[in-house]
Order: sequence, then C-alpha cells, then structure tokens
Amino acid sequence: MRSSLSVGPRALVAAAVMAASMFCASAASAAPITGSLMTSTGVTAGGLWATQGFKIAWSIDQVNAGTWRYTYTLTNQTGVVLTPQSSHIILQTSSNFTSANLLTNPDGNGTLDSIGTFSPSDPGNSNPNLPGNIFGMKVTTAGTTTITFSFDSNRQPMWGDFYSKGGNAGTAWNKDFGVTVANPNDYLNPARNQAGGLIQKILVPDTLVPTPGAFGLAGVAGVLAVSRRRR
Repeated sequence: MRSSLSVGPRALVAAAVMAASMFCASAASAAPITGSLMTSTGVTAGGLWATQGFKIAWSIDQVNAGTWRYTYTLTNQTGVVLTPQSSHIILQTSSNFTSANLLTNPDGNGTLDSIGTFSPSDPGNSNPNLPGNIFGMKVTTAGTTTITFSFDSNRQPMWGDFYSKGGNAGTAWNKDFGVTVANPNDYLNPARNQAGGLIQKILVPDTLVPTPGAFGLAGVAGVLAVSRRRR
C-alpha cells in the first residue's frame, strides 16, 4: 500500500517565510570585518604626523540584509590621541554614491561635510599633499579624545583610498593611493593590484547590497503560485 504526505499551502508558505527569515538573520550575525593601516605598514604621513605616526582602523558590520555599519578610528601609531587632532577625512566611495546611500549620518566625532570629487587644487589648499583626485565623502572630525565615528549605508564594502588632514600640521593617506585594485569587492581578502601583489587600501562603501530578503519573498511568491495551481 502506498502512503503519501500532503502538505497544505499554508504550511508551504510558513516554511518559506521561516527560511527567508533565517537567511536574513545569518547575514546579520556574521562577525564584523576589521582592519587597520598605520605609518609602519601602509600610511604615508606628513608634518607632525610623520613623527608620531598615524593609524586608521575600521570595523564593518552587516546589520541586516541591506544595511552595513561603518566605523572608523583615527589615532597615532601607538593608538593614542593624534597631535594635532584630525580636522577632516575623505573616504573614497563609488562614483555614484550619494547622500541617499547614507542611512544614518556620521555620529560620534564625525559630521558629514559633503560628497563629491576632491583634488589637490581645491580652493584654500584645504587638502595639502593630497596625491590625486578622489571621489568620496568628506567627514569633518573634531574632539579632544580619540576620533571615532560611525554611519550606516546600503552599500557593501570595497577596497579604496583615504586622505586625512590635521589642521596645518599633519596629513596622511594610504601608500597605494590611486593604484587600481584588481579585487575591489573581495573585501574578505587583502587588496591586490593587477599583477597580484598586495597593496595598501582601506574598506569603504561601494556597490548596492543585494537584499537576501528579496529572494526569500520571491520564494514565498513561488510557493503561493504553485499552491494556487494545485487547487
């Protein structure tokens, strides 16, 4: 005698919704991506920062399927307060990045100044020693303690450049500023140039994040369609 198991459409939908929820939860539960560059390993510094050293550290956390939290900390080489303190930093982004891609404005010791292209010839010599043009977000930094700021974006990480200035007495940028990255979106592995060599970059916002939840909803829709055809 042949036995069969009948599963109703409500059970199928419930299973699909649960699977989608678990998929989204797993995306948000991954450990943050962390890293750092400093003058001894990948930062070029000028002025007083060349003497005391400069360090930039990052922690990138996928909050949910479509949100990434970016946190940056600026210190001297030994991890204490910079002298002079950083006055602003420019983080490279993809060229179509706009304020709409910032789900929250920078908090902590950072305030969003503008998004656009910055060059060494900007009026007022506001970016002295900047090695070349850079499209990105300029964050004004201030405080008497270690500079730390965070923001949320719907863009996933890529390997890119940075530039920072400390009043009129300090500048810093990654040593491979402007070098093309062969694996820009491979943020779980070190940045490499076209020849495969390691290069010095930091993680910054890039392309839109595909939303895993959308795949889950598509699965639910598919289950509903199948169940309707069976009726």
